[in-house]
Amino acid sequence: MPRLQDIFAELGELAFASRLRRLSETMMAEGEELYRDLGVEFRPRWFPAFYALSKRSPLAVGELAAARLDALKKLEEKAADEGAKAALAWARAGIESEMAPYTPSAKELKQCVGIFGPREFFMEGSKLMYQREGRPKVTLVPMAKDLFGLDGVEYFRVRFARDASGAVDAVVGMYDNGREERNPKGK
Repeated sequence: MPRLQDIFAELGELAFASRLRRLSETMMAEGEELYRDLGVEFRPRWFPAFYALSKRSPLAVGELAAARLDALKKLEEKAADEGAKAALAWARAGIESEMAPYTPSAKELKQCVGIFGPREFFMEGSKLMYQREGRPKVTLVPMAKDLFGLDGVEYFRVRFARDASGAVDAVVGMYDNGREERNPKGK
Protein backbone atom coordinates (compact mmCIF):
# COMPACT_ATOMS: atom_id res chain seq x y z
CA MET A 1 0.00 0.00 0.00
CA PRO A 2 1.51 3.38 -1.00
CA ARG A 3 2.25 5.84 1.77
CA LEU A 4 0.13 9.01 1.91
CA GLN A 5 3.23 11.14 1.49
CA ASP A 6 4.09 9.26 -1.73
CA ILE A 7 0.58 9.82 -3.10
CA PHE A 8 0.79 13.57 -2.42
CA ALA A 9 4.23 13.72 -4.05
CA GLU A 10 2.84 11.91 -7.10
CA LEU A 11 -0.07 14.36 -7.42
CA GLY A 12 2.26 17.40 -7.24
CA GLU A 13 0.39 20.67 -7.77
CA LEU A 14 -2.98 18.90 -7.76
CA ALA A 15 -2.58 18.19 -4.04
CA PHE A 16 -1.50 21.73 -3.12
CA ALA A 17 -4.77 22.66 -1.34
CA SER A 18 -4.70 19.41 0.64
CA ARG A 19 -1.11 20.07 1.66
CA LEU A 20 -1.98 23.59 2.80
CA ARG A 21 -4.91 22.29 4.85
CA ARG A 22 -2.69 19.63 6.49
CA LEU A 23 -0.07 22.29 7.25
CA SER A 24 -2.71 24.60 8.72
CA GLU A 25 -4.16 21.81 10.88
CA THR A 26 -0.68 20.89 12.13
CA MET A 27 0.12 24.50 13.00
CA MET A 28 -3.23 24.94 14.82
CA ALA A 29 -2.68 21.74 16.80
CA GLU A 30 0.85 22.79 17.75
CA GLY A 31 -0.39 26.25 18.72
CA GLU A 32 -3.05 24.70 20.95
CA GLU A 33 -0.41 22.45 22.51
CA LEU A 34 1.83 25.45 23.21
CA TYR A 35 -1.01 27.32 24.92
CA ARG A 36 -1.87 24.17 26.92
CA ASP A 37 1.77 23.83 28.02
CA LEU A 38 1.63 27.45 29.20
CA GLY A 39 -1.52 26.71 31.17
CA VAL A 40 -3.69 28.88 28.93
CA GLU A 41 -6.97 27.49 27.62
CA PHE A 42 -7.13 29.14 24.19
CA ARG A 43 -7.80 27.94 20.64
CA PRO A 44 -5.62 29.81 18.12
CA ARG A 45 -8.39 29.84 15.51
CA TRP A 46 -10.18 32.37 17.73
CA PHE A 47 -7.30 34.86 17.65
CA PRO A 48 -8.92 37.12 15.00
CA ALA A 49 -12.07 37.40 17.12
CA PHE A 50 -10.13 38.31 20.25
CA TYR A 51 -8.02 40.79 18.29
CA ALA A 52 -11.18 42.44 16.91
CA LEU A 53 -12.61 42.64 20.42
CA SER A 54 -9.44 44.25 21.71
CA LYS A 55 -9.62 46.95 19.00
CA ARG A 56 -13.37 47.61 18.93
CA SER A 57 -14.42 47.12 22.50
CA PRO A 58 -17.01 47.06 23.88
CA LEU A 59 -18.41 44.28 21.71
CA ALA A 60 -19.95 41.25 23.34
CA VAL A 61 -18.64 37.88 22.18
CA GLY A 62 -22.21 36.89 21.34
CA GLU A 63 -22.52 39.96 19.12
CA LEU A 64 -19.30 39.05 17.33
CA ALA A 65 -20.44 35.46 16.80
CA ALA A 66 -23.85 36.63 15.60
CA ALA A 67 -22.18 39.01 13.13
CA ARG A 68 -19.98 36.18 11.81
CA LEU A 69 -23.01 33.92 11.50
CA ASP A 70 -24.98 36.59 9.63
CA ALA A 71 -22.07 37.20 7.25
CA LEU A 72 -21.70 33.48 6.56
CA LYS A 73 -25.42 33.11 5.83
CA LYS A 74 -25.29 35.99 3.33
CA LEU A 75 -22.18 34.61 1.65
CA GLU A 76 -23.77 31.14 1.51
CA GLU A 77 -26.90 32.55 -0.18
CA LYS A 78 -24.80 34.34 -2.81
CA ALA A 79 -22.31 31.52 -3.47
CA ALA A 80 -22.69 30.09 -6.96
CA ASP A 81 -20.05 27.39 -6.58
CA GLU A 82 -21.28 24.27 -4.75
CA GLY A 83 -17.88 23.76 -3.10
CA ALA A 84 -17.89 27.28 -1.69
CA LYS A 85 -21.50 26.84 -0.56
CA ALA A 86 -20.57 23.60 1.26
CA ALA A 87 -17.58 25.27 2.95
CA LEU A 88 -19.72 28.19 4.14
CA ALA A 89 -22.46 25.85 5.42
CA TRP A 90 -19.76 23.89 7.26
CA ALA A 91 -18.44 27.03 8.96
CA ARG A 92 -21.99 28.19 9.76
CA ALA A 93 -22.83 24.87 11.47
CA GLY A 94 -19.70 25.20 13.59
CA ILE A 95 -20.60 28.69 14.77
CA GLU A 96 -24.22 27.70 15.41
CA SER A 97 -23.05 24.84 17.63
CA GLU A 98 -20.78 27.18 19.58
CA MET A 99 -23.55 29.74 20.05
CA ALA A 100 -26.07 27.13 21.24
CA PRO A 101 -24.10 24.18 22.68
CA TYR A 102 -25.94 20.87 22.70
CA THR A 103 -25.51 18.44 25.58
CA PRO A 104 -26.84 14.97 24.78
CA SER A 105 -28.06 12.75 27.59
CA ALA A 106 -26.17 9.59 28.53
CA LYS A 107 -29.03 7.63 26.93
CA GLU A 108 -28.63 9.51 23.63
CA LEU A 109 -24.89 8.86 23.62
CA LYS A 110 -25.32 5.14 24.30
CA GLN A 111 -27.74 4.87 21.36
CA CYS A 112 -24.81 5.81 19.08
CA VAL A 113 -22.57 2.97 20.25
CA GLY A 114 -21.86 0.32 17.63
CA ILE A 115 -19.88 -0.65 14.57
CA PHE A 116 -20.76 1.07 11.32
CA GLY A 117 -18.62 -0.38 8.53
CA PRO A 118 -15.03 0.72 9.24
CA ARG A 119 -16.18 3.11 11.99
CA GLU A 120 -16.59 2.12 15.64
CA PHE A 121 -18.29 4.22 18.32
CA PHE A 122 -17.96 3.35 22.01
CA MET A 123 -18.26 4.90 25.43
CA GLU A 124 -15.19 5.73 27.49
CA GLY A 125 -16.48 6.92 30.83
CA SER A 126 -19.11 9.55 29.98
CA LYS A 127 -17.61 10.38 26.56
CA LEU A 128 -18.58 9.01 23.17
CA MET A 129 -15.46 7.94 21.29
CA TYR A 130 -14.81 7.27 17.60
CA GLN A 131 -12.23 5.05 15.97
CA ARG A 132 -11.82 4.21 12.31
CA GLU A 133 -10.00 1.00 11.43
CA GLY A 134 -6.25 1.45 11.79
CA ARG A 135 -6.47 4.96 13.25
CA PRO A 136 -6.30 6.37 16.80
CA LYS A 137 -9.45 6.87 18.85
CA VAL A 138 -10.90 10.39 19.07
CA THR A 139 -13.37 12.02 21.46
CA LEU A 140 -16.61 13.16 19.81
CA VAL A 141 -17.78 16.70 20.54
CA PRO A 142 -21.57 17.26 20.42
CA MET A 143 -22.68 19.98 18.00
CA ALA A 144 -26.43 19.32 17.66
CA LYS A 145 -28.77 16.36 18.08
CA ASP A 146 -27.04 13.39 16.38
CA LEU A 147 -24.24 15.64 15.00
CA PHE A 148 -20.70 15.47 16.37
CA GLY A 149 -17.35 17.01 15.58
CA LEU A 150 -14.09 15.21 16.36
CA ASP A 151 -11.83 16.78 18.97
CA GLY A 152 -8.85 18.30 17.15
CA VAL A 153 -10.16 17.44 13.67
CA GLU A 154 -11.64 20.40 11.81
CA TYR A 155 -12.40 18.78 8.43
CA PHE A 156 -14.61 15.84 9.49
CA ARG A 157 -17.87 15.35 11.42
CA VAL A 158 -20.33 12.51 11.93
CA ARG A 159 -24.11 12.52 11.90
CA PHE A 160 -26.10 9.58 13.22
CA ALA A 161 -29.16 8.64 11.14
CA ARG A 162 -32.26 7.14 12.70
CA ASP A 163 -34.96 4.86 11.35
CA ALA A 164 -38.70 5.48 11.63
CA SER A 165 -38.73 4.10 15.20
CA GLY A 166 -35.96 6.50 16.29
CA ALA A 167 -33.22 3.85 16.56
CA VAL A 168 -29.77 4.74 15.20
CA ASP A 169 -29.35 2.70 12.02
CA ALA A 170 -26.46 4.42 10.22
CA VAL A 171 -23.71 6.99 10.53
CA VAL A 172 -22.81 9.57 7.90
CA GLY A 173 -19.20 10.71 7.76
CA MET A 174 -19.22 14.35 6.64
CA TYR A 175 -16.22 16.16 5.15
CA ASP A 176 -15.76 19.92 4.93
CA ASN A 177 -15.74 19.75 1.13
CA GLY A 178 -19.33 18.44 1.10
CA ARG A 179 -18.46 14.76 0.56
CA GLU A 180 -20.39 12.25 2.68
CA GLU A 181 -19.97 8.54 3.42
CA ARG A 182 -22.92 6.58 4.84
CA ASN A 183 -22.26 3.38 6.80
CA PRO A 184 -25.13 1.21 8.12
CA LYS A 185 -24.99 -0.08 11.67
CA GLY A 186 -23.77 -3.67 11.94
CA LYS A 187 -25.94 -6.31 13.57
